[in-house]
Order: sequence, then C-alpha cells, then structure tokens
Amino acid sequence: STQSTGSPPVQVNLWLGSPTVSTPLHYDLMHNFYAQVSGRKRFILIPAKHYFDLLVFPSIHPTARMSQIDINNQTHLDTFADRLARLDGVQEVILEAGDVLYIPPLHFHYVAVVGDEPSLSVSMHSDTVEARLREQLLPVVDQLITAYAPSGDLRSGLGAFGLVARGFVTRGRKQLVEQCLASHWHRVAMQLDAPNAVGLLERLDSARQTFEAQSGGQWSANTLAASVPETKRAVLQRFARTLRQTMDDFGGDNLVDMTRTVFQCDILELLAGRLIGDPLQVPMALELIKEMQ
Repeated sequence: STQSTGSPPVQVNLWLGSPTVSTPLHYDLMHNFYAQVSGRKRFILIPAKHYFDLLVFPSIHPTARMSQIDINNQTHLDTFADRLARLDGVQEVILEAGDVLYIPPLHFHYVAVVGDEPSLSVSMHSDTVEARLREQLLPVVDQLITAYAPSGDLRSGLGAFGLVARGFVTRGRKQLVEQCLASHWHRVAMQLDAPNAVGLLERLDSARQTFEAQSGGQWSANTLAASVPETKRAVLQRFARTLRQTMDDFGGDNLVDMTRTVFQCDILELLAGRLIGDPLQVPMALELIKEMQ
C-alpha cells in the first residue's frame, strides 16, 4: 500500500516466504527500511560503486535493476569469478525477528529465507531524490518520442539517437559508454540461463547484418546523423539539452557520481530502444556515442 499526506509517499510491502525462497541480487531507488517480523532472513549487501561489476540487466529488459549474475548458480560464480573478486565493502547479515535493516538507494542486495521456518517481513520504501529525478526525466523522453516518431527506418532511428547523445553525453564520457556496453550487454552473461536470453545473440547478429546492409557497410555517426531530416534536428538537439539540464538542475549536489552514471546509462538505453523501435539495436546505438567524443 502507498500512503501520502502531503509529505513524500511511503510504500509498505508485506513479504511471506517459505524456506529456500530467495530474491535475486538487485537495487531499488527508494530508501528501504526492512523489518523482520518472524523467521530469519540472510542479506548480502553490495555498494552501488560496483554497478558495472555486477552486470545489471539493461533498463529496457523485463528484469531491469537486477544483476545478470545468479549467486545461487555455480556456473555463474565460476564464469564471473574475476568480477566478484573485485567487490569490496560487501556485508552479510542475518535478520532475526524484531530486527530492522536500512538499505540505501542503489545499494545492491540479495535476500534469502534461512532455516526451516517460513519468514514474515515488512519493508517500508520512502521517496528519494533518485526516484524523483527519474520521474522528471521520463516525461522528457516521452516528449522526444512524440517529436520524432520512429519511422521504422533503422538508419534514421540510429541517426536521431546520435544527435540526442551528442547533447546528452558530456565530453570525456567515452569510458561511461564503454562500461554500459561491457556490463549491460555482456555477451557471455546472455549465453547463460538469464531470463529471455534464448536466441538473443542470434537476433543481435542478424540485426547487425541488417544495419550493415542498409548503411552500405559504413559505420559512421556523421553519416547516420545526416539521415535525420533537417527540420527534426533542432527539436532533437533541444530535447537533448533539456535532458542534460534536468539532471544537472534537479539533482544538484545531492547526486553522487555513481547515481548520475546509472541514470545516464538508463536514459540512453531508453532513448535508443524507443527511438529505434527495436531494443536489440541498443548495443549498436550506444556504440555510436564512441565516435562522438
């Protein structure tokens, strides 16, 4: 349930879990006060600074905000041993009846019922700057899509995304884009038993071949941007500036660098997926930004 009395809303959730039940490693945008009523639960907590190490699913994926690494799967643990070895500041706690745990926004957590008894818990999520920023940014993205409806042409869609990325991604962010590509669209991870991964690599390869055929084999950001009608360019550039300014003005000094990075990745993916009309083109769209630095 959600309650609001003029102050920031509080969402209260009731969790009833049987033995062996667990929740995958993920992060939330809200402040989370987690109270254990009966039974016991195990928490593994990982700081937000390890966002890229944990291979978070892309924002347009059905399991966004979750790590692609299943820590209950030995194959995953072996495959990503190097990434997991880089983690520091990891904490593990056992909640007993009467305990309360605070989980900050963007802090990754894995949860599992401990023992043979069922677990009853209550979590209270309250508003954050991060959550409100997302609410401010998404309408801007919707306006952009309205201003430039996808034509179904892959070249025009990629070109439109390129113009937006030029205004949204500040100079010196090439490393950010490379991290987004390496973590969100990790080919090895997608070959494992991640949800909805069946056939994904084959579809990505097919999409790349389609793009190369349409573009004559030329992988050029300038060539793609030129495919956007002149009348649309000013609109796209204006919304790109609005996106960047919204993040700067609304967040101010309240947002740490890691939070800004997460939001930039999310918004870039969302823009790419909606402008192009096919989420499978997102890796190629993100790759375009590399040429714009």
